[in-house]
Amino acid sequence: MSRPWITLAVAIGIALAPAIGIAQSARADPPVLPDLKAIMDRGKLIVALGSEDMAPVVSTDAAGALSGFDVDLARALARLLGVEPVFRREARSPDQVVAAVARGEADLGMHLLSVTAERAKHVLFTRPYTRQAIAALVNRKRAVALDGRCPADIRALARQPGLIGIQRQSATAGWFQEGVPDAKLQEFDRLEELFEAVHAGKVLLAVQGEIGARRLLHEQPAASIHLQLCVLDTRPDSIAIAVRPDAPGLARWIDAFLLERDVFYEAEVIGRYQGPWLFRKGDPRRR
Repeated sequence: MSRPWITLAVAIGIALAPAIGIAQSARADPPVLPDLKAIMDRGKLIVALGSEDMAPVVSTDAAGALSGFDVDLARALARLLGVEPVFRREARSPDQVVAAVARGEADLGMHLLSVTAERAKHVLFTRPYTRQAIAALVNRKRAVALDGRCPADIRALARQPGLIGIQRQSATAGWFQEGVPDAKLQEFDRLEELFEAVHAGKVLLAVQGEIGARRLLHEQPAASIHLQLCVLDTRPDSIAIAVRPDAPGLARWIDAFLLERDVFYEAEVIGRYQGPWLFRKGDPRRR
């Protein structure tokens, strides 16, 4: 090849190099969000859960295997990232789950977590995936003044003679402090202790989320002889996933996941949850 042709070929190559680079760049996968890449490089999605089982959200079978709505949701997120879910269960209350996420000990916090303005000072929250009412389990023998009626106003229940049982460091505890500061409260560390106290008549009523209250009566039908379920006329309790504060990209990605798969279920659907039939794209809507 003569020198003019060589010179021309080199010039054409130089001119086309940017276009070739652009074409190759267009074919390459776009970069992953830094929040997600850190998890993918680690190979683990760390999820904080409460130490106490709370079916149907978190349950442990005889072999120690975890199941439940929140567990399956976390596994679905990990599967889409191509990593393994790791569940940490040191927290003894919902607030402690949030605190673990705020300290960066976990990427996510789950366990039927209520969204509150106080908690949002410390962590990010995804869009809600369910909403529940606040319910009271009333001891029938202790509440003879109710005549079988179920006051929807918590202030009317609070005027009854007797203690109101709540879980310590829960959204319900904060709600009482704000909305009914003069209520006579007794706090319990564990939901199991709370249920036992109202069943035995040690407290007049136990206040918590509707999902847990209905599940208790479903699993222990005989308890309805002693306990009456009252759904209270309060603002709805929105349930979402807590995300570590330095990972806004992770929070937005989970929002996209929940939106794409239409993951927002009524409390009664989650209350009867029995298996991982959710969270897959193309599943029929179940509300």
